[in-house]
Amino acid sequence: MRSVEKTSLNVLLVGGEKLGEFETPEDYILVDAFGPTETCVFISSIRNDEKIDPSSIGPLGYNTKAYVLDKELRPVPIGAVGELCIAGQQVADGYLNREDETSQAFIKNPFISESDPKDYGRLYRTGDMVRILPDGTLGVVGRLDSQVKIRGNRVELSEIEKTIGEMDIITDVTVQTVKNGSNNELVAYVVSTESSDDIKELVCSYVASNKPDYMVPTFVIELDEIPLNVNGKVDKKALPDVDRASSKTEYVAPRNEIERDIVNAFERVFEQENIGICDDFLQLGGDSLAAIKLISLLKDYDVTVADILSLHTPYAIAKGINEISLDLDTYSLESGCPLNEPQLNVYLDIIANDKWDSYRIPIFMEISKDYDSDIIQSAINEILDIHPILGMCVSDDFEVPYLVKGSKCPILLESEIEDEFLLDFLSKPFELNQNLSRFLIVENEDNYSVFGVFHHIIFDGLSESVFKEDFQAILDGKTLDVDDSFLKVSAFAE
Repeated sequence: MRSVEKTSLNVLLVGGEKLGEFETPEDYILVDAFGPTETCVFISSIRNDEKIDPSSIGPLGYNTKAYVLDKELRPVPIGAVGELCIAGQQVADGYLNREDETSQAFIKNPFISESDPKDYGRLYRTGDMVRILPDGTLGVVGRLDSQVKIRGNRVELSEIEKTIGEMDIITDVTVQTVKNGSNNELVAYVVSTESSDDIKELVCSYVASNKPDYMVPTFVIELDEIPLNVNGKVDKKALPDVDRASSKTEYVAPRNEIERDIVNAFERVFEQENIGICDDFLQLGGDSLAAIKLISLLKDYDVTVADILSLHTPYAIAKGINEISLDLDTYSLESGCPLNEPQLNVYLDIIANDKWDSYRIPIFMEISKDYDSDIIQSAINEILDIHPILGMCVSDDFEVPYLVKGSKCPILLESEIEDEFLLDFLSKPFELNQNLSRFLIVENEDNYSVFGVFHHIIFDGLSESVFKEDFQAILDGKTLDVDDSFLKVSAFAE
């Protein structure tokens, strides 16, 4: 951030990940914010230059109460580590159609007094382990459960253990993490009935065929037995250290100027020497932030973050640069195209973990009665033509999952609706082989309420602002170009 010169930024608010030790920028104020989605995002924040410790997430915001509790839900002494529990008006009611998880995470507040508003009666257990620092702010220590972040994805270690345990040759397994720079990498310790030099390949191939690639272990270590402590739990301290060099392939030196430039950029970003053209970006500990740093070092080449995250190795990235003139019209709206890597990760997670009711993204717009319902319906149909990906679905008729034209997206027009009707519209799962978006127009006395629901395979957090801007432009009579760039992304990945 300090490399940004003459920026127009006055304040930058960051959140979603642990900031940790970070040098405060000179040109603008950096604010570190914290808060789970279940409590309407942020509950605390602090200027980075005011932290007394890198773990600090600041004091609580208004209308919020927090408790640091032990396993028996008793307050721990100041400075001791406990689970962060939150009460306040912004705490959610629970998880939709997930009663068991709701009952575990959202509980009755045992500390509420008669003078407290009734909104403080519900307590959300975050699972974050914190302590109160000397200045009264909260300091995040880690997680209560085995959930960790791997390359930006939250992963349950027990889920990977279960998958590996399904292999016939595996009799016992524990999955742990090790630090690789600022990132976590997965280590699978296995006990096998068949000692094999190919145990890593066998385990990784099996996990890759059942789980997204970010859940594939970077290291696999075979043991005679998993060490246990006196309580019968895995003795993590007794587990052998990983050989970090094993995550690197046999060294292959760069052969031309482009490969040398890319390898040099890799070595600077990862602060390692002797990185070869076949070393994998992800296994070296790469994430989206590392990809951005690489792009800044490779500004003389036409390389994007998506290229880094999909091609992985200096060899493949260099080959992509050399073949930049490749035919990007390989796919069409009539032929469809393969799912790209992020889309495929979502798809595999749905299939592997039965998450058919997940990955829905709702949006809401209020439209003036300067426009009538026919104009609004026409605008929806037009934006489906301008952004054809919104009318695609997933087909299994190819060797790999494909995006193809789906059935006509439903557009409902209602004048009065019950809450149950709206809830059903927003929460109903998608049939992936039919359509991945739907719309509802509700005519009110003063305006129209337009609801849209999209599947994450075709829509993400950045798509909403684009959709709303283009939708308003269409309502105002503007002509927009068709955006079929998703076809070119698949062609380039090929």
